[in-house]
Amino acid sequence: MRSAIERAGRGTIALALALAAGAAFAQKRPESVKDPLAGLSAYVPSVHVSGVIRVSGSPQMGELLHLYEEGFRRFQPEVRFEESLKSTVTAVAGVYSGRAEIGLVGREVWPEEVQAFAKAKGHPPLAIEVATGSYDVPKATFALMIFVHASNPVASLSTEQLRRIFANARPASARSLRRAATVSSTLDKGVAAIVAPTLVLAGELDRVVPPTVTLAMAGRIRGADAVLLPAIGHVTAMQAPEVLARHMVRFLNPAGVDA
Repeated sequence: MRSAIERAGRGTIALALALAAGAAFAQKRPESVKDPLAGLSAYVPSVHVSGVIRVSGSPQMGELLHLYEEGFRRFQPEVRFEESLKSTVTAVAGVYSGRAEIGLVGREVWPEEVQAFAKAKGHPPLAIEVATGSYDVPKATFALMIFVHASNPVASLSTEQLRRIFANARPASARSLRRAATVSSTLDKGVAAIVAPTLVLAGELDRVVPPTVTLAMAGRIRGADAVLLPAIGHVTAMQAPEVLARHMVRFLNPAGVDA
């Protein structure tokens, strides 16, 4: 049943799926939200297809996928979808292994995934961005959603207020306490013996290794360059790669000399 779809081309199918979904979004989108497809021509199918489109990848994007499917089926009613949304790591592999026509990725595609795809298919994957990440930081980690009871007297919170709340959080679960004790005891073993120039970056919102612990470690390393990164959590390389790169370049090349 997939033959008609495969003749149309998988890249074409993925793009058409995104464009056709605009009709579904138009009905559900608040008037205050700008239409992201406003500059594109209305989708008109050049050929009618039938069969199955298989999708693998991120379960967190399942609701978004269902909107796409709803819009697409208005133009291609003889198409049905099969979903295997187990994890983002199955998205790209699912496509180049032939188990899916579309990979639903909840992050940027990793270089290793691009290489594996190109090795298997002879060309890089076609990537279509349909979401940008967190509320106010494009391409960042998943946005947090705060739910409160209907009787809660707080009507709203700003992003800055939320940042301060999370920054002041002190996890007190048994697991958190054990982790803190393990980290602290590890830092006491040999950290002061480090003599090489050392850069220590502490995320202000890091709940895995609290910034107080990281900065305390830096204080035991002679001459360490310690930096507290505002509004950043535990995985700096994913949450703020530009910030990480800037500090590394500054530390490795303090004179700013071109290589």
